[in-house]
Amino acid sequence: MKYTLFLLIIFLYSSVNAQEASMSHADSSRIFGHVYYVNAWTSIAISGGGGLLLLGARLSPYFGKTDISNQEFDALQSASGRSSLNALDRLALNLKVPTVDYTWTAVGIQIVCGIAPFSLFFSDQFSKNWDDITLMLLETNVITTSIFQFSPFGPSFQNKYRPIAYYATTQSARDSIRSGDTRNSFYSGHTSSAAASLYFMAKVYCDYHPDIHGWDKIGIYALASIPPMLMGYFRLIALRHFPTDILTGFIVGGAVGIAVPEIHRIATKDKGLSFTPYISPAGSGMSLTYNFK
Repeated sequence: MKYTLFLLIIFLYSSVNAQEASMSHADSSRIFGHVYYVNAWTSIAISGGGGLLLLGARLSPYFGKTDISNQEFDALQSASGRSSLNALDRLALNLKVPTVDYTWTAVGIQIVCGIAPFSLFFSDQFSKNWDDITLMLLETNVITTSIFQFSPFGPSFQNKYRPIAYYATTQSARDSIRSGDTRNSFYSGHTSSAAASLYFMAKVYCDYHPDIHGWDKIGIYALASIPPMLMGYFRLIALRHFPTDILTGFIVGGAVGIAVPEIHRIATKDKGLSFTPYISPAGSGMSLTYNFK
């Protein structure tokens, strides 16, 4: 059963290849006339399979963490515990405990960032290719969340305490935040998702306007950086993340937001780049092939 997903991907991949082989010359312009080459079935398999894995991870008890003990709180709040943080992160220890729940402000900004790429469809240039762009956006979101959930850099493998743990000096304060979620400071998944969406939007816009260069392109990405960093600021003053958590999330999300459209941009048949699922006695996965012509 462990090869079931890859067998499904191979079946879908073969079906698409058979369909493409029977396309007329007029239909082929549907692929080669676009900025991106998107294999719909492969994109759906990646997004759907990744979504199921993420759902399974959320429901699995193995991803839960134990509550924080009073001894741990004492160690964190000691002089040695505070000094163990790097200089940048120690800035988060000089804030005030918020009287307003800024976490929901940050969530609101994240929602706006998530739907922002769909504003491209108000232009005919993008709306005629809505299916390609939507599938790439789904891939971007699933890949970004999967890196956060499953990579060694995310909270499933890291146990960095949130800044609020350093402020909980009373028993009632400790009891309110002692759940395992307080160990999930590194890195900021909210910032990562927001950056992925807006950098995806900036990348697609620039790819459809290849005449944009230099400071104009830098300006577009600078504008795309403002909402994720603003959201990261609210996560910081809400004492949910340290500065390095936010910066790491921003870098990871921004990189995925750029990489996914770029891979689809260069993955055209005339350039010989292709993705192929494989199974062998030694393992299984996806292979990337480039044929020099």
